[in-house]
Amino acid sequence: MTDSPPTVAVIHATAASMAPAADALSAAFPQARVWNLLDDLLLRQAEQHGGVTAPLRRRMSTLIGHAVDGGANAVLLSCSMYGPVAQELAPAYPVPVLASD
Repeated sequence: MTDSPPTVAVIHATAASMAPAADALSAAFPQARVWNLLDDLLLRQAEQHGGVTAPLRRRMSTLIGHAVDGGANAVLLSCSMYGPVAQELAPAYPVPVLASD
């Protein structure tokens, strides 16, 4: 039986970040399998509301939970606007939850 490669779930707020994140992970952590999760309203709604609101924070928490429940060995948020959310929520999860910065 072979071990499966570690899965890094990358949560994106824009499709434009998917290729650069995959390229960076491929260079820095080539054995990882990248799992892209996209919610392309996260950034737009945060901008409309002047920042990350409580409902947006809950939605990010749900996305992180989805990634962990789906078997991710680590979660990376590609949008720096949500970095503080990653730092706030990280202790609640059994895998690393990291901000892009």
